[in-house]
Amino acid sequence: MQTQVMETMMQGLVIVGGLTFSLAVSLLIEELIFGRIVRLAFERRPTTSRQYQKPGTARIEHY
Repeated sequence: MQTQVMETMMQGLVIVGGLTFSLAVSLLIEELIFGRIVRLAFERRPTTSRQYQKPGTARIEHY
């Protein structure tokens, strides 16, 4: 009886450990793939604010 309980608990521990490891690996892969894309998409681009420009140095922007 006690051996069967130990085996059942060990199987449960292996299942929970496997699921935790699988989740950790999938999150790592997701971050490596999509983290770079999201970081590039939402990266702040350096801009010059017009209120901090010196007088006489107005930039003409061409689009």
